[in-house]
Amino acid sequence: MIGLILVAGNNTRIADYLDYPSKVLIPIGGKSLLVRNMDLLSAYVDRFVVVVGKAENDIREDIAQSGYSNRVTYVRQNVASGTLDAVRLAMSNIHDDVFLVLGDEFIIGNRIKSMIEDYNAKDVGISVGIIPDSDEVYIKDAYTLHYDGGYVDLFIEKPKDIFNRDRGTGYYIIKKEIFELLPNLDSGKKDIVDLFNHAIENGHKVVSFTVAEEEFNINTIQQLEKAKSAFNCLS
Repeated sequence: MIGLILVAGNNTRIADYLDYPSKVLIPIGGKSLLVRNMDLLSAYVDRFVVVVGKAENDIREDIAQSGYSNRVTYVRQNVASGTLDAVRLAMSNIHDDVFLVLGDEFIIGNRIKSMIEDYNAKDVGISVGIIPDSDEVYIKDAYTLHYDGGYVDLFIEKPKDIFNRDRGTGYYIIKKEIFELLPNLDSGKKDIVDLFNHAIENGHKVVSFTVAEEEFNINTIQQLEKAKSAFNCLS
């Protein structure tokens, strides 16, 4: 399995305010968000592919200090044009199933090992990490999933209406065959969930899995403070 980590996005909401070259370099408990996510996957992937953008040099330095450099292949995304474009750019480096992570994610009480075991035990194309969440505002700022017979049959980005409490996260396991659908996908599509919906339309089974006890997508100061507070409660 390959760990694919996307870290090329713009940082307009938080990193500039905190004076970091990329929000994935913001530390919690002495480690950057990026390195924490690499730590989560390290025991389960053979190598990493990291899609970088304008903060490439700083990200390379952070990874070097963590000791992961010899396991990393870097891919450059010059324009932050969405997660789907980042995945397209990484395709030549992907020859196995992928654990894809958005680099600004932070989780507590992770169930990564159990998620991988569940994926391996099922004949599915995609497993999506979710958090059962009671906060409608947070769900509407992410994406949710619709189910049919135990499988996901639709992903809805930033839903206007809430029909369940499953909030999508930035943790995904994807069978390598799914990426063969990319050339047939409308070039105007920008988000990874567009690929997932396309996979469903082409007959691939998709499941969800509760990936952690708590999850924070670090886009605002408020989310960062909540993540730090939750982390400090563990100390």
